[in-house]
Amino acid sequence: MNNPVYKEEITWQNEKYRIEVFDTRNFSKLNDVKQVYGFIFNEDGELLIVKCGEDPWGLPGGTPEPGDKSWEDTLKREVDEEANVEIKDIVPAGYITSTYLGTKTTTAKIGSMIRAVALVKSFKKRAIDPASGVINEMKFIPVKEFLNYCKWGKNGKAQLKIMLQRYKEILSKIS
Repeated sequence: MNNPVYKEEITWQNEKYRIEVFDTRNFSKLNDVKQVYGFIFNEDGELLIVKCGEDPWGLPGGTPEPGDKSWEDTLKREVDEEANVEIKDIVPAGYITSTYLGTKTTTAKIGSMIRAVALVKSFKKRAIDPASGVINEMKFIPVKEFLNYCKWGKNGKAQLKIMLQRYKEILSKIS
């Protein structure tokens, strides 16, 4: 498709992976989408993070399901399930690929993880997340605190840079 804006090798759970961050608005050629996550902003410009069950703080989002007709449907459903928030003004903000490096003879692409930016449209009554079985914790934080909660290192910084560009574009269209 295009060249990554950032690439690194990481060790996660004692296994090696290559992570690549792509800055694109076009997901039409992605046929291996494993996750869709959103950088969701409230009217104060704060970023939504969620804590689903025992998982650490992260972005709302998750795995496409058979009823989802598009990546946008997946994002809307997941943000609703995890944070009981309805979103609007959804803008593509790139994607990440993860490749398992394994041994010298074994590598395998795990799949693509879409990122998007959106604004809060409305808040719904807090409800149980069908995936975690509990009402998840959620909060809005200043963007500058994001990497304190989601320890994604340099690839997280690369994602934030793209996300902030898209957020500014949304604001300029609604101003």
